[in-house]
Amino acid sequence: MEQVRKPLKSFFFRAEDFSDYINNLRQNTNRNNAFLEDMRGEVDDSVLDKMSESMNTALHAMRRDYGESLLAFSHGEGYLKIIETRISNNGIYLLDEPEAALSPLKQLSLIFFIQEALQSNHSQFIIATHSPIIMGIPGARIYEINEEEIRQVAYEETEHYRITYSFLKNPASYLRHL
Repeated sequence: MEQVRKPLKSFFFRAEDFSDYINNLRQNTNRNNAFLEDMRGEVDDSVLDKMSESMNTALHAMRRDYGESLLAFSHGEGYLKIIETRISNNGIYLLDEPEAALSPLKQLSLIFFIQEALQSNHSQFIIATHSPIIMGIPGARIYEINEEEIRQVAYEETEHYRITYSFLKNPASYLRHL
């Protein structure tokens, strides 16, 4: 009987989750700061500092986990920072439409990071994407899912590749119909 290797780590991450997390963190931080500012002059500054520390636990956890404030990064840079921090040895990682957070250049950065992770730490990635850039990861097995079936396809056979390729060759032919 073949022994199944179980991953030591796993991680599922959607671009929408990242946006929601950062927006909620920003709103909570602003609300906490406004609350504390209303008490300035009435409460000793050292007490306000301690209150600020305890009220901003999510911000402190983020700094502890990721080493820096994600609020200082662009959306795509913060997304990549989380991925780079969470992915390590012997894991299975599910990424749901990572291109939603990433420019084309940042998508290439993600591909580079994934290639490094695949070569050095026995990890596996399952990526749901519409991006022909992400689909272009060397050696990737691409599956197309439609109403009738799930089937493995070549990169150049994907609808996303064909449409993007055709558009880039002649954008005017597409845009004149708008």
